[in-house]
Amino acid sequence: MAFDTEGLEVQLDSLWDEEKDVLSLSTRGNKYVIISDMHMGNGEKADDFRKNKDAVVRAFNYYKDEGYSLILLGDAEELWQFTADEVAKTYGDSVYESIRAFGDDKVCRVFGNHDLDWKTIDPIRTKPSNRYDVYEGIKLKDANGDPKILLIHGHQGTKDSDKNSFFSRAAVMIYRYLEPFVKVDKATEAPRSTILKSFEKERFNWAKKKNVILICGHTHRAVFNSKSKIDINKNKIKELRNRLLTNSESLPERGRIMVQIDKLNDEISRERKLGREFQSLGQHPPPHYFNTGCALYTDGITVLEIASNRIKLVKWHRKVSEGSMYSVYEEDSLSDIVNRLA
Repeated sequence: MAFDTEGLEVQLDSLWDEEKDVLSLSTRGNKYVIISDMHMGNGEKADDFRKNKDAVVRAFNYYKDEGYSLILLGDAEELWQFTADEVAKTYGDSVYESIRAFGDDKVCRVFGNHDLDWKTIDPIRTKPSNRYDVYEGIKLKDANGDPKILLIHGHQGTKDSDKNSFFSRAAVMIYRYLEPFVKVDKATEAPRSTILKSFEKERFNWAKKKNVILICGHTHRAVFNSKSKIDINKNKIKELRNRLLTNSESLPERGRIMVQIDKLNDEISRERKLGREFQSLGQHPPPHYFNTGCALYTDGITVLEIASNRIKLVKWHRKVSEGSMYSVYEEDSLSDIVNRLA
């Protein structure tokens, strides 16, 4: 996937500086849950989302009951492979119903490259005409009322998903009919990212230049405080090895630490195999870049929560029997993050 760096900067500058097709919201006293890349299809073998439907509905019902607003950060539907009618028929009484339960004033949609068709009309709204604004970006203001966060899907500046998306879409539509014959059930595997490893750095550099926080989707690679799961695990391994070097731990505890290190190394290897490693943003990068991940993981979905001056990366499990419905992977103070930008 090729990038047009100059085109990317022009588009993001337009969204941030000119506020073209941008909605402005406040974080003060409000709660938001942000999800991207559900890629809902027709419920059959080529639909990679179908096995996470129940996890999404559980998550949406929870956030609705807790008073959150829902931000759909692009590619909610897989309209490159499936028709809108197919998606609505498959998920109308489940996912769409749980979205409608939030109410029109608590649902915001940012369009991505795979659900651009909903830019003017959408089945999730309860208004009679079903027409409403779909945005290319959303600005969030911090507790002081200053705009500090830009939310976009992230496909901007990519040649096959933005400038030449017509040809990519045609190829994907054709592949829909070949896919069931050439692959094992993809939903039994974790999603592999085909996005170039320079994607994060390009957007991180823009956000750093503007001294803002950029939240994206698109890559299916969750990122928190400009760090991937690989980066986070590397830091954990370093801390654990430092504990071993002190010789202050008991023999049984040293054994447990070594088991943890092996587990973290296994996770790093798996992330690399799945294409989730990207160009380093620095040893201690400032928190300019976040990514929601996706709703296509084999064990569930990831979302970002922003509430009570906190931002969290949360994993909702596909199987509730795993101990709980969700796990908080990372969290931080939003005001502390804003202060660290400078």
